[in-house]
Amino acid sequence: MTTFGPALPVMGSRPVHVLCSQATTDRAVLDRLATGHLFDLTTEKVEACLAAWKTEPAIFLGVEGEGVSEILPPAPCRADRVLGIAGRVAGGAAVEAKGRFRDASGKTWEVPFTIGTGVEGARADRTWARKKVASLVPAAAHEDEVLQLGLKYGIVTPRTSLLVLESMEQYVRYRVLPPKEMQEAYFDLIEKEKVAAAKTRGEKLTYVRGLWTARVEWWKTDFKVPDGFKFEDKKDKARGGESGAAPGSDPAPGERSRQGLGESDHNEEALLKKDEDGKPSGPGIALKPWTPDTPYLKALRAAGDGAFIVYGKLRAEYGHSSAFFLDCADFFLDERKDRKAALQILSNIAEMNLGSPQLLRILGHRLDQMEETSLAAEVFRDVLRLRPEEPQSYRDLALVLAKRAEYAESIALLEKVVLGTWDGRFPELEVLALGELNEIVTVCRAKTGKEFHTLPADLVASLPCDLRVTLTWDADACDMDLWVVEPDGEKAFYGHRETMSGGRFGPDFTQGYGPEEYLVKKAISGKFQVKIDFYGNTQQVLAGATTVQICIYKNYGRPNQEKIEVTRRLKDVKEVLDLAEVSFP
Repeated sequence: MTTFGPALPVMGSRPVHVLCSQATTDRAVLDRLATGHLFDLTTEKVEACLAAWKTEPAIFLGVEGEGVSEILPPAPCRADRVLGIAGRVAGGAAVEAKGRFRDASGKTWEVPFTIGTGVEGARADRTWARKKVASLVPAAAHEDEVLQLGLKYGIVTPRTSLLVLESMEQYVRYRVLPPKEMQEAYFDLIEKEKVAAAKTRGEKLTYVRGLWTARVEWWKTDFKVPDGFKFEDKKDKARGGESGAAPGSDPAPGERSRQGLGESDHNEEALLKKDEDGKPSGPGIALKPWTPDTPYLKALRAAGDGAFIVYGKLRAEYGHSSAFFLDCADFFLDERKDRKAALQILSNIAEMNLGSPQLLRILGHRLDQMEETSLAAEVFRDVLRLRPEEPQSYRDLALVLAKRAEYAESIALLEKVVLGTWDGRFPELEVLALGELNEIVTVCRAKTGKEFHTLPADLVASLPCDLRVTLTWDADACDMDLWVVEPDGEKAFYGHRETMSGGRFGPDFTQGYGPEEYLVKKAISGKFQVKIDFYGNTQQVLAGATTVQICIYKNYGRPNQEKIEVTRRLKDVKEVLDLAEVSFP
């Protein structure tokens, strides 16, 4: 079972024997792992396996012969009992070849054979293709190649299945090349699809352009708060939440002048606040203290050097919840300074329920926060395979890849979010992703001289801000809100999306994942309070509690950008969580 990290271990020089007693297995992976014997206990008798175990199988070292290439299975590999070999031979004449082998003592020998010309080509091709697919393990790491082999040779693979195609539309839908007499009509339909796709892209660009234009207009506005202004609290009548402006009760705008999007606006240094010495100064971020009050953490702290042994015993009682593994990992990482133990503990989250996107998201975000970006990227790739219909799957992976300076793929993934068609549960996510794409493009251009996007020029602009806060969560069918209370008492949230000082709030996500976003280009002096208001969930939460991720950026989109990421777990009942204070001089 491979759930976390590299799919296959690095094998040493000792023979590895594999015993399997399951009816359903990934035979290709087991073949790759077994440098000794592979015993299938569902079909072989135990006594025969024990007898064979006393000897080591021969090792296949390859085939030599003129014009012989692409031999499969790839050498060296186990030659245990029966070994089938496939490869390519140049020309149409018979070829003399020899197979090379080595036994356990190191002795080598050769077996000569003749490759004839009487084998049916199609059947030989398919045999070779099946062995090629089997050699590409893990299959998930070679998805495109496996897919093309399945389509080209008409074989079943992890990416393809048998199809009975009865109409031209079905051939086009599954992109399967039909018989020759149907191919002209097939390519005509594909061209019509391309025209329709271009029209759809144009319509989506028009929609995104409207959202982006509104954001640029906001960014270009110079918000000036009147002297002595103090926000007057009003109750949130829509939901009965904490005091703040009710929907539609935005205060009358103060004096708001317009400025052009000129050179000075793209000079990040000019946008930074200055202290008395003229040096750039940014906000201070103070996280509210938060320590889970759990009996297992108390037991770990009392265990001293035996903490990991105690953790193993506690796992039997608390291992049904991801919160237990997150808390214990944090304990070993922060208090015991044992990163290896923390990663080992976190890996259990992937095994709680195999293939759970919710749990994998929790794991991926925590790995990202630990700067284990390689592992986080692999986890988020798994989420994307499981949930390609959700835009957050692309965004999560894109942001981790940007950290790894893998800009081309990161930008391409965010472009899919911007131009894709998504469920109504994710309103206006396109403009948030477009803002993130633009900041990654800015960094990429500065470091590589390239941009890697296909967007029109009017959708490409960096819009740096003093403060940005985003909130995401792991469970679908959950309703929660990000609140940012500004220094003058004005609260930005779903029902009050623009503040007097220029704070801007994104749309409300009432069902799943977020992200909810708060932006302010030029922060007023004082403390910004960051809070979360949790309304509850309407589903069985596998993780045991809803887990949220909060990202607080200062000087967002500028060379001196700083970012703090925080993970918190919420109770199953409505609660308001004070998270952090961000101070500006």
